[in-house]
Amino acid sequence: MSDNKGPVEKTKEAASDAYHKVVGEKKTEDKAADQVKETADSAAKKVKEVRKDAQEAVDKLKPEEEKETTKEKIEHKAEHVKEVIKEKVEDLKEGAKDAKDAIKEKVVDIKDAIKDKVQEAKDNN
Repeated sequence: MSDNKGPVEKTKEAASDAYHKVVGEKKTEDKAADQVKETADSAAKKVKEVRKDAQEAVDKLKPEEEKETTKEKIEHKAEHVKEVIKEKVEDLKEGAKDAKDAIKEKVVDIKDAIKDKVQEAKDNN
């Protein structure tokens, strides 16, 4: 937890951490990081395969002008892959933020329910 957070934010974070320790679920940030890593690894693997296949195709071609055309196609495809990866990472970040916001809402709901139960117990005594 960073020091620039207020007591309410620290309490929410602590409650969320405690909940995840009890339930055994990963934090939203951890899940998002795993997804980003998997996407990046998958994209890197695809880029590597595309480069390998492209190099093999270039090596098979004899005329120099055909090699240039293939190189341009490879570069265009690589740019496309980069754009797709960037979009996927942004989607994952947005999804992680949405999940984090949903968890915060659940923590608030849980805290409110606890307060209600405590008040109800006090009222009954």
